[in-house]
Amino acid sequence: MRIRRLLIPFMAAALGVSCAGQEAADTAFEEAERAITEQHTQALRYAPDAFKQVMATYDSARRLYAAGDYRGAVAGAKATMKLTEQLGPVIGAGRRAMRAEWETIAAEADSMLTSLEAGVRALDVGA
Repeated sequence: MRIRRLLIPFMAAALGVSCAGQEAADTAFEEAERAITEQHTQALRYAPDAFKQVMATYDSARRLYAAGDYRGAVAGAKATMKLTEQLGPVIGAGRRAMRAEWETIAAEADSMLTSLEAGVRALDVGA
């Protein structure tokens, strides 16, 4: 009976800590998911490798949460947030690289069209 009296407050405290940890993890995941949603479309288009790293970190944190490791889950969600914040410059660099590649392709296409037109004119003159 005496052990029971001592054990009940200990169990209640442990349960309270666990719930608090779970609430913190839930909040951290909400923030991480919001950040992922904001960057998702642009990141997939301009920085797919960096976005895969973000999602791998997020998935790892979710596995920790499912296992009951709420501290690890909070740390993983915060790491996801940090990686998501770093996506902005990576997306910008990817966008600039894609624009430069498009300008190169457009210039080559113009050159090819000019050559093709000259060839067609030469055929017209010769006919």
